[in-house]
Amino acid sequence: METDGKRFKLTKSNRLVLNRDFQKVFECGKLYRTTALTIYVLPTDNKVFRLGIVTSRKLGNAVKRNLIKRRLREIFRLNKHRFVPAKDMSGYDMIFLPQKSALNLSYTSLENIVFNIWKRANLIS
Repeated sequence: METDGKRFKLTKSNRLVLNRDFQKVFECGKLYRTTALTIYVLPTDNKVFRLGIVTSRKLGNAVKRNLIKRRLREIFRLNKHRFVPAKDMSGYDMIFLPQKSALNLSYTSLENIVFNIWKRANLIS
């Protein structure tokens, strides 16, 4: 493990920002769904793993939406080093869509749900 902490940073290159990138993942990505969370995953030829989070106002007020986004970003940030690169590609773009039931979950419960989806998607071993 690196001691300087660079491994665990969530840089701008780890974020999906452009609308066209989101649209590409929504249209071409594979969907994994649970009652609390939906994840779209798309293998890419980028050398980085990128994350996007989409929250609607149906989740609640801004405080609740930001809480769930912070938790999901932290789960991704602390565990992105565990991802296994795709065979023919080298990275993934993924979008998290939390459902209203995710607000009632603790951090560890949400983390377990994300890990189960990542295992189903063969992103981590």
